[in-house]
Amino acid sequence: NNTDEFKIKQLEFANMAQRAVAEKTKNNPLVWMRVAVNEMNLAVVRNQDLDISRDSIEKAIALAPKRVELLQLWIQHDNFKQDWVHATQIAEQIHKLNPYSPKLQWQLAISYFLVDRIEEAVKMADEAIAAGYKNTEIQQFGWYIQYYQKKKDFAKVVPLLELAVVLEPNDLGLYYNLALAYAGIGDNDHAIALARQIMLSDPTQTANMEKFIKSLETK
Repeated sequence: NNTDEFKIKQLEFANMAQRAVAEKTKNNPLVWMRVAVNEMNLAVVRNQDLDISRDSIEKAIALAPKRVELLQLWIQHDNFKQDWVHATQIAEQIHKLNPYSPKLQWQLAISYFLVDRIEEAVKMADEAIAAGYKNTEIQQFGWYIQYYQKKKDFAKVVPLLELAVVLEPNDLGLYYNLALAYAGIGDNDHAIALARQIMLSDPTQTANMEKFIKSLETK
């Protein structure tokens, strides 16, 4: 439609202008970074291969190979292309440059998860959270919750699910999982309170929640 065509024209003009500046200055990595970002955005809206940005990414990084924000260009590129193996290699490289950043620790954890290196993913996620990392989307740490649920490590699960229900307050399944986790650490009062809250929110769950509550009261 006309809106999309106008957006593409804007991106094309911005890219031409940035590339002209980059060719003129030659040795400014941030200008080449902006060219690469523009090229990736153009590729997305045109439904083209993101490899059109490869040359600009390489030029930016060659000028400042230890700058994290430039290496992140590869992460953006690889995420779009779902090249998780290369993204993991870059995430490891970035982590070595800044090993104490909780955000970069979590980025590496996600990368490990996507290439099925689960134990390494969990170890890095543990470090990130211990260093103060806070997730803002349930999609980013659902795998981490499931890992500790399978291990029945409810002491780990409880704070994760407490955050999850804040982020997704309408997901009753999360509340039930939290009730189970509370029961797992012996906090039956909170487990029962949550079960009753679920009944009020969804009366179709009354029989299931009454059964759950009874199982706790008879222990």
